[in-house]
Amino acid sequence: DNGQSYAQVTRILGSGYIEAFCFDNTGGKKRLCHIRGKLRKKVWINQGDVILVGLRDYQDDKADVLMKYL
Repeated sequence: DNGQSYAQVTRILGSGYIEAFCFDNTGGKKRLCHIRGKLRKKVWINQGDVILVGLRDYQDDKADVLMKYL
């Protein structure tokens, strides 16, 4: 979908934030991603996991984690 991208987790930063490498049309970019409250403590995200992120219109270097692929 528009406004979404696949990404691979590169680092766990803590406090609900991770750093992920997004595979989008720009040829790939590292973004700071926020884990939504719906996923925190329910879906554990580790380094190397593939996730779906929602891109922000107003902040290109940040995104929100929508889902983890098993």
